[in-house]
Amino acid sequence: MPLRSSLLVAASLMVAAPVIARTKVVATDAALAALARDVGGLDVDVVALLEPHEDAHTATPRPAMAAALQQADLLIEVGLGLEAGWLPQVKAQAKNAKLAPGGRGVLDAGGLETLAKIRLAEQEVERRRGQRPLADGRDLELPIGRREHA
Repeated sequence: MPLRSSLLVAASLMVAAPVIARTKVVATDAALAALARDVGGLDVDVVALLEPHEDAHTATPRPAMAAALQQADLLIEVGLGLEAGWLPQVKAQAKNAKLAPGGRGVLDAGGLETLAKIRLAEQEVERRRGQRPLADGRDLELPIGRREHA
């Protein structure tokens, strides 16, 4: 019966192992969802509200969208008014305080500084994976947050 004992020990370890909650990220489109997966890795569960073939300007709200937002820890939206025709309605239906105006669970990717930060994070992920190492071996530095005036 050593096999049975081994299985019982393995099962008890699985039950006793701590469960680490992954951050639930919802992105409005597939490109932002892919970026969130690349940056977040195993620490995030990512869902895209729109299918790759859907136009974010003319999307039709669906109950599944509100259900996804209801569970979200973070919403990544393109911003710049792209989702204005449907996303406010879906957010209201979700009733998630994290996504309410002023809530800390919304990342508006429409700001240029935000886009620069996302791109920098994406480059860092690629560099760490060895997919695109920097030619001279230096760390990539961008003056994010500093503004130079002419």
